[in-house]
Amino acid sequence: YNPEYAKWTIDDYVQSEFCESNWMVRALTNKMVGPLASEDVMIAKEILKRKCLIGLMDRMEESIVRFHAYFGFGDAGDLDC
Repeated sequence: YNPEYAKWTIDDYVQSEFCESNWMVRALTNKMVGPLASEDVMIAKEILKRKCLIGLMDRMEESIVRFHAYFGFGDAGDLDC
């Protein structure tokens, strides 16, 4: 902890060496240094599209049905949601 950081504004942080630049895109594309291009963003979006399945807490029943269908657990009509 550095008490000097408590005085920083958002702008101070963004201009500092501590600000991460598109960390999710960098992590997904394994491009941790150097400039990013729009192609890197497209690759990261494709990775998320192919590798992630997201459910929503406020739509839990719908999410469970989606997981059931996606993973091929059988007839979604068998669910008792």
